[in-house]
Amino acid sequence: MVRKRAGRKYKCVKNNRFDLYRKKIDRYEFLQDMVGGLVILLCISYFFYHSLVPMVFLSPILLVYRRLCEIERARLRKQKLSLQFKDGILAVSAALKAGYSIENAFFEAYKDLCHLYKQDDTIVKEFLHINRQLKNNVVLETLLMDFAIRSQVEEIKDFAEVFSIAKRSGGNLNKIIENTALIISEKIQVKRDIQTILASKQFEQKVMNMVPLFILFYIEVTSPGFFSPMYKNPAGICIMTICLAVYFAAYLLSRKIVAIEV
Repeated sequence: MVRKRAGRKYKCVKNNRFDLYRKKIDRYEFLQDMVGGLVILLCISYFFYHSLVPMVFLSPILLVYRRLCEIERARLRKQKLSLQFKDGILAVSAALKAGYSIENAFFEAYKDLCHLYKQDDTIVKEFLHINRQLKNNVVLETLLMDFAIRSQVEEIKDFAEVFSIAKRSGGNLNKIIENTALIISEKIQVKRDIQTILASKQFEQKVMNMVPLFILFYIEVTSPGFFSPMYKNPAGICIMTICLAVYFAAYLLSRKIVAIEV
């Protein structure tokens, strides 16, 4: 399989075991999403219609909810891999300063990463794969670009592109890699600090999304029958459907507001 990038062709090394793009259905995650989606449908059907029948018509919400969960998990995986990659390139930079060649620096970096992370962590698996392919005389430039293509992590793409340019230009490769590693690690740290600041706002957004349901629950408990006229006639059902649509639109809007790209 050949992929094009920056006007050049890169042959992606077959790496099924570590392919970050492979669509693998995790049974636990799938079950978790389905249970969460069913709970949401149950709450909506009860609070907005006082009937379980609407669950049948609202079932497409399950697909939307699962898709949102997949997007969130992918975002968290990329964020985690970005932080792991920072430690990886810093280890490579330290090995280069110690006098190792660029290929041997990745071997030494893998040893350091084994002390920082578990064997099943993505960065450890990827560095292990790179080292194995290097022993098979695969070009490091191809391996890094393959890693960048599969991970879709911005920092990995930047490092792979800089490494490719530096290798073609014939400059001081070790010095260029060291400077690039330092810049990228600082960039990742800044992004992490910003994400920490945004975390509180994202939590507030999740709480605010639940407030309307809590209000309906409170009124239902303290004043039984208060909303009964809304459930027993077509006009009331239409009004509740409009309220549900507005609530859903507000939920999507709130997600978009707090989903700030750093």
